[in-house]
Amino acid sequence: AGREVTLQEHLQDTANAARLIFDSESRVGRNFRRAFKLDETESEVFMINLVVACLFHDIGKANEGFARAIDGKKQAQVIRHEHLSALVLQLPEIQCWLTGNSGIRQPIVLAAVLSHHLKAEYRKIGVTPTGCSDKVCELFFGDAQVQTILSEISKVAGLGPAPILSCY
Repeated sequence: AGREVTLQEHLQDTANAARLIFDSESRVGRNFRRAFKLDETESEVFMINLVVACLFHDIGKANEGFARAIDGKKQAQVIRHEHLSALVLQLPEIQCWLTGNSGIRQPIVLAAVLSHHLKAEYRKIGVTPTGCSDKVCELFFGDAQVQTILSEISKVAGLGPAPILSCY
């Protein structure tokens, strides 16, 4: 109790949980594949997309506002973390990189990332949350944890070297 979990650990734990839940040997995994009539190839594509979405889902937490919110400053977030995660997926270098695996369904990964808190309303995307007086925040996408997660995505999806996001 009380142990802090790093962003990297959280993203990896989420991906590992998804792998275990949807493993072809698990009851949920078998039932899911049967319900959606997924053959072996489609099951592999599903799993890659699921894990990529899990690894991206909270990458937007790598920012100053989220760090301040964790430290107790209410309304410190200039942008919701899942909206920022979705924006990362829209970076040209990320989109280009993800095309290295033709099985990655970028719109599906984007939808999963953007909607994982069910707060993705088109009128609120990119709008400063209510009560936040800040107008800008520093992004920490050059952080080693973010780069490690991108490298993990590269391994999972069989992609080339991950893009460096240090300029964001």
